[in-house]
Amino acid sequence: MNTELQAAVQKLEGYLLAISELKADGSSFSCHYLGQIPLSNALLPLSARLRIEDELRFFPPDNPTLSGLPSSFRHWLCTRRRVYELDDTQDIDIRLFDGFVETMNEELGRPEQCMLAGLGRPSLAGLHLGAIWDLYVFHAKGHTYAVLCSWDS
Repeated sequence: MNTELQAAVQKLEGYLLAISELKADGSSFSCHYLGQIPLSNALLPLSARLRIEDELRFFPPDNPTLSGLPSSFRHWLCTRRRVYELDDTQDIDIRLFDGFVETMNEELGRPEQCMLAGLGRPSLAGLHLGAIWDLYVFHAKGHTYAVLCSWDS
């Protein structure tokens, strides 16, 4: 990975860290560069990077937002998951998601394709990723990236 891409991924990582801190609900996010590969070839390097021994599969994402990213990704970034504190249900400002998308588009390019990756069945193999987790894999300008969204509180 060249230094320009590395800086872009680090910038997005910082943005995701700020969102995680603001949410303060046990959510964590990380951005991973998978290489100059087609989206269809991303599962093996993603499994290796995240130490997932079970086979990952692609699933069609839910309805895309105007940014091309799935609405469930927006939900991850903007909704608190405090299951024990019923009175703290306030969502995070949607402008955070819009800011992340704007930063991603500037740094990496608008995603041409986005998929949800997962195991497809309950498994303890991915438990080190968090109690609840989703992987969003996207392709932009010939490069493939993944964002891991996880929650464990």
